[in-house]
Amino acid sequence: MNAEQPPIRAFLSYSHADDAEFGMVDPLVNKLQAYVRAKSGRALEVFVDRDAIGWGTTWRESISSSIKGATVFIPLLSANYLDSSACREEFLAFHSKAEALGVTELLLPILLFRSPLFGEGVSDDVAQIAESLQYKVIEDALVSGYDSPEWLRCTLNLAQSLLDAIARARSEEHTSELQSPMYLVCRLLLEKK
Repeated sequence: MNAEQPPIRAFLSYSHADDAEFGMVDPLVNKLQAYVRAKSGRALEVFVDRDAIGWGTTWRESISSSIKGATVFIPLLSANYLDSSACREEFLAFHSKAEALGVTELLLPILLFRSPLFGEGVSDDVAQIAESLQYKVIEDALVSGYDSPEWLRCTLNLAQSLLDAIARARSEEHTSELQSPMYLVCRLLLEKK
């Protein structure tokens, strides 16, 4: 890891039903971590609830703490995501804090499959926010397979988008050297406690 730069911390929000059916979480995390390190020299630490919550741990507290410590929030959107109250709560909590700090570019929505539930004119608040943040659609890469050139290009582009979002947030007037996006998001989230 680059000694001068702390790791980038990401919170991956997803529907367990989607991961059970399509198995996309591990391949996505692995490629994002590899590409972020290759392009920036920084480690990418991704909170994935099934890996990071130990037996006997209060899951809501663990997830809430991880959202508070995240530099970026990556929701994997789908119909199942919209149906999950836990997913909606994670999304809206991060968005609310990021919006208050003016760093909504650190919310990086990914749409797993094209759907009429997402896009212009929808009434769902999560879908509307995702649309306003210009979600990335990965359907074609997802169905092409995790070893396909399309998947590799797609995850490389997602990694670059993540790095670009962090760079944009750092360059904004409201983020001085002492107030990185990580610091700002954590500060506001901790104020809620």
